[in-house]
Amino acid sequence: MRIALVYAVLVTAFLVVPAVTGAQQADFDVKVVGPQKAGVGSKVDYSIVCYGVYDNYTLYYYIVGENLAGASPTEPQTVESESGKFNVTVTMPSRPQEVEVVFRVLASDGDTHYSRTIRYRVEVVESITFSVVVSNPTNTTIENVRVHFYVDGKYIGNTTASKIAPGANTTVMYTWSVPDIQRGEHTLRVEVEGSATLFNTGQTVYTEEFYYGEEQQDYTWVLYILAFGLFGTAGFILMNGMRRRRAATAVPKWKK
Repeated sequence: MRIALVYAVLVTAFLVVPAVTGAQQADFDVKVVGPQKAGVGSKVDYSIVCYGVYDNYTLYYYIVGENLAGASPTEPQTVESESGKFNVTVTMPSRPQEVEVVFRVLASDGDTHYSRTIRYRVEVVESITFSVVVSNPTNTTIENVRVHFYVDGKYIGNTTASKIAPGANTTVMYTWSVPDIQRGEHTLRVEVEGSATLFNTGQTVYTEEFYYGEEQQDYTWVLYILAFGLFGTAGFILMNGMRRRRAATAVPKWKK
């Protein structure tokens, strides 16, 4: 059913876009500028620039993918331009996946139309939110405490604790909207400025390992049980066969 729905969307999309009456012009080209990696549910801006001098330009754009819940637009949107330059915003779906943003530009030269279509691939990824507790070990209130975050040694951003009372703790969070890492184990390092300390260590630097993505289950114990079961079954069959052979070759007492 899901495949049928996606197919129906694609058919509808292409039916809405008018057919091109002319051949593609050699000097008509289109360039798309924008991220190819975006966070789930994020709004992403794209710039489309057309090369070649024509009377008018029309852009049709929409997003296609497996699960487009929360995405927009999923049906072709139309934008006109006399300069051949467009700026549009696309909302990514709420589930991680790979999608395509389709940009189709028609250039008019009198009664003749020329077209270019670009299927722009975008990887939609899940954001990561880091949370740390910052302490104030002093006897005075401290303000604007800057907390910096690093992943695998790469600086990813910072956040600020506006005010911490003497001897108090506060929780600060930083959301990494577009994680540029692969699934697996990674290292987070947190550094705090000034006289504040990180509650976890009492120091100004904290390091921790974390796993990004869905963790793969360890099936080693299943293999052990399976191997033990096969071994036990084989042993049972072997012992049972030996008992039968002994019974078959045994000499009855009345023949002795």
